[in-house]
Amino acid sequence: MFTVAGLVCKGKAYGCGSDKYFREAAGAALGIGLGSTAALAASQVTSHAAPRRRSERFTAVSYLWWLFAVVSVAAFVAAMLPGMVSRRQKIFISLAPVVPFLVLLGFAALYEKSVTKWLPVYGAVLLAGALSVVGHWKALRTFMTWRSENPGKPDEEGPGTPWILQLTLTLPVFFSAAILYGR
Repeated sequence: MFTVAGLVCKGKAYGCGSDKYFREAAGAALGIGLGSTAALAASQVTSHAAPRRRSERFTAVSYLWWLFAVVSVAAFVAAMLPGMVSRRQKIFISLAPVVPFLVLLGFAALYEKSVTKWLPVYGAVLLAGALSVVGHWKALRTFMTWRSENPGKPDEEGPGTPWILQLTLTLPVFFSAAILYGR
């Protein structure tokens, strides 16, 4: 659905000399399917109208961004899971990447934007979270053990959280790089 809508926008924006090329591109998308292959085929059909813009580069390599997102989720879960001590904490960390992805899908549907364009930001935030605990697994495990034993107490009363400083350094760097790349 997003691919066909993107083709409609691209066909009108580029002003393909005749509607023949646009109809061929839309037909190719519907005939082949709504995957990146159809979008690539459609962009090849209408590529004579204008040079490739930056937003089209995301379509051509969308499978790499999806792979990057999957690798980011795996890195986040692999980095955070060893620090969790209770089953409840492990379930929470395993489902943590799903919530921002659902927000991303909602944003894309509401504003009719491409999900693929925002995947670098999604992956960057998850990688920053994963890198924030690198080297601090023992402190994270100590804190999570204290947290599971004292559920009502504020975090300030517990053991130190040295990974927060590392998160404040990695998150802006990764997030800024992803935003700049997406522009």
